[in-house]
Amino acid sequence: MTIEMAMMIWTAIGLYLGVGLVFGLAFVFLGVQHIDHAAQGAGIWFRLMILPGVAALWPFALGRLLSFRKINAPIVAQDDIAPQNQNLEQSEKGKGAL
Repeated sequence: MTIEMAMMIWTAIGLYLGVGLVFGLAFVFLGVQHIDHAAQGAGIWFRLMILPGVAALWPFALGRLLSFRKINAPIVAQDDIAPQNQNLEQSEKGKGAL
């Protein structure tokens, strides 16, 4: 490996972590509550604790943020839930008749 190639690798790592740090700071203070409602109102220590992970894995955090899907949100649509509730109500009516 040449010195130029090593410098290119270290430059790429530095850019990746630099972007990760900038994104991570914005994410932990502004964006994490949009993904996980349990993080709303979390203190500074929680946010500082997740900062290194977000900085290292910033492409995944960015993808989750752009997907607009919360962690605790249901995966199925409301239309899929309604027939199950109707079946439950019908079975409960049948139990009351006994």
